[in-house]
Amino acid sequence: MPTPQIPIWARDLPLLLAEVYAKMSAPLAVPEHRLFDLVEWVTRLPAQNPRRVHISRTLGRKILTPYEWNGIRRIIQAMTAGGDLRPFLGWRTRAIRDRRRPKGTRMNHDLFFSDWGLLHFHLGADFANTGRHVARTRRVMISYLTDEDAYLLDVAVHGKGAPEVWGNEHFLEVLERDWPEILAPFELRGVLGIAADSPIEPMQHVQAREAGVTTPVRINDRYFIAPGLGIATDCTSVRAVRTAGRIRRELDSSEKLFRARFPDEDAVLFVGRDAAVGFFVPSKNVACRLLSQRTVGSVAAEFFRRLLEESAILARSDPGAIWVPAGTPPSACLAEDTSSKC
Repeated sequence: MPTPQIPIWARDLPLLLAEVYAKMSAPLAVPEHRLFDLVEWVTRLPAQNPRRVHISRTLGRKILTPYEWNGIRRIIQAMTAGGDLRPFLGWRTRAIRDRRRPKGTRMNHDLFFSDWGLLHFHLGADFANTGRHVARTRRVMISYLTDEDAYLLDVAVHGKGAPEVWGNEHFLEVLERDWPEILAPFELRGVLGIAADSPIEPMQHVQAREAGVTTPVRINDRYFIAPGLGIATDCTSVRAVRTAGRIRRELDSSEKLFRARFPDEDAVLFVGRDAAVGFFVPSKNVACRLLSQRTVGSVAAEFFRRLLEESAILARSDPGAIWVPAGTPPSACLAEDTSSKC
């Protein structure tokens, strides 16, 4: 029997992902992990969208220093203006996962976000010496973000001597109390709870994550699945695994459409800064643009847009820039909308 031919996208996608690792100076993961880890990375980096800011009653009553309030005001300004929030994030949140570290290593990656979907922001009101992030602070602001809204929950001590902060259900209690509609889809209905005198302690949540286990959250004797959708046994984000699966299915479906038009032609994957995704046939100088931001519900197009934006492997000054595997003959057609040819 003839050997099955590997799909174009499955051959070329690992090359693009490897370039992102190189650009970000991150340790290169094996091919089967790259998509998971880069989906996880761009998911937890807040997109630069203007957001409505909501402040919890708990945070509104918090006693903070003037310096900390100045830091919070600066974060709010960035959120409402659609500014860059990365300078306020911790380095674990900003970094691509390093799989050389054991899965239970607390400094490996941001399990707090992967499990509960919460971010923590440092409250430095000025930039540190590097100019790439604000001054680190002992207390950080815990928040829940969507593309349109930012919910500021509380400020808590973190770092050395306070590992239990990442398992404190109090943050989710504040979210459920002030904005119950957010956690409503995650409620486990009809589940018999643990005895009222046997709560899951904060460090139990932390230790379970480090072992690759997701635990339910109890709020007022009601149980919720992790709003970040939890983690797999190797500490990979479940949401990232699901998203990666959708990306692969979209690319596979697109390639089938392409092969219906060009069944035997050699081609390569191309991805544009404008989120265009498709296949290029060098011998015919034809580019088939099959996914774009106009493709309703396309997870792949949005992922590639964010990936290229965060990694800057293509020139920011050129909105028509495209990526193709090294050695592919350049073509002006790649920057055009040639989907009608397919």
